[in-house]
Amino acid sequence: VAGDSSGRGLHGQLSFGPQWVTGRWGNGLSLNGVDDVVTIPDAPSLRLTNAFTIALWVNKAADPADFSRLVGKGGP
Repeated sequence: VAGDSSGRGLHGQLSFGPQWVTGRWGNGLSLNGVDDVVTIPDAPSLRLTNAFTIALWVNKAADPADFSRLVGKGGP
């Protein structure tokens, strides 16, 4: 589980094998670039109606052979 530090209880479910690793500041997740995902269930607080910002750190090990989604909302 990827814990939600916002206090809203929107914890992420890890699927298909993401691994916790030591990061530059604290810990992070290593995803294999194939099928590892973190899924956060839908909640009213995620139904954004105004402008917003999403920030993340990415340490890319290789260029993807195809399209890679970093963040998404909705279906596959």
